[in-house]
Amino acid sequence: MKRLLSIAAVLLPLAPALAQPLTFTTAPPTVGLFEVLTSRMEFTGKIEITGANGFQVSVPITQRQREELERETLAVADGKPVKRRLRYRVSEETEGMDGTKVKPRPVAGKTYTLDLADGKATARDAQGAEITAEEEKAALQQEMALLGQWEGFCDALGGRSWKVGDAVDPHDPKVLAALGLGEDKQLESVRMVLAEVVRGEGAPLARFDVEMRFRNQGGGEKDEPAFTFSLKGKAAIDSATCRLLSLEAEGPLTIDGSQEAEGEKLALKGTADAKMSFRIEYRPARPAA
Repeated sequence: MKRLLSIAAVLLPLAPALAQPLTFTTAPPTVGLFEVLTSRMEFTGKIEITGANGFQVSVPITQRQREELERETLAVADGKPVKRRLRYRVSEETEGMDGTKVKPRPVAGKTYTLDLADGKATARDAQGAEITAEEEKAALQQEMALLGQWEGFCDALGGRSWKVGDAVDPHDPKVLAALGLGEDKQLESVRMVLAEVVRGEGAPLARFDVEMRFRNQGGGEKDEPAFTFSLKGKAAIDSATCRLLSLEAEGPLTIDGSQEAEGEKLALKGTADAKMSFRIEYRPARPAA
């Protein structure tokens, strides 16, 4: 009993601090802010393919995507980035079913400068040439959409007190952009709830439970199969800056549809496990060469 009382005597003074509401402050970008973004996505599973005359085969699938991006802020207006330099150190994905063949994406190894003027974002490569449609679609479209914005989480999380169990507005377009989902037409729903506040020597770290669901109806010009895709995981956000530090999630992918191959209609059914990892490292300036 004495030991329990002694433990209680230590914990009771800490209770108000542990239970106090969390507030988020903002740290607008400054010229020279340097970020390193690392992302990975992996699917592993199998697809059952059925054709005419009783043809049936089970095909294992493994597909991966990986990207390492350096992002440097070159100009700021009204506390928002309006010019950035991007360098894609790595940008690659596997092709085919077995995931053994890796191909670079159109932006791999290249450097770009993004500008925002009169509300319009433009991008040019290191030689000053306009980007190709393939480069824009591969990665630059999303980065161009982020110009003129600063951390959608700041608008969503700032200006109020937070406690465990509070939820972020899932329809806020700035939140979706901060999660990298602003241009994703297949996004069906997203849920983000404060699950834990980690307090230490520095500013408190907020950990959110995140759930995302995607759906593709299939069809279209390429006769794509329909699929549903759900992810659950954790997002870590620095309360002193509102900056997203990491997002880790995993979940199931279900495929159900058909696709034409060499004039024959094939039925496709399959399941896969999906994993994603996204991390951002923030530095005050580009490291010295």
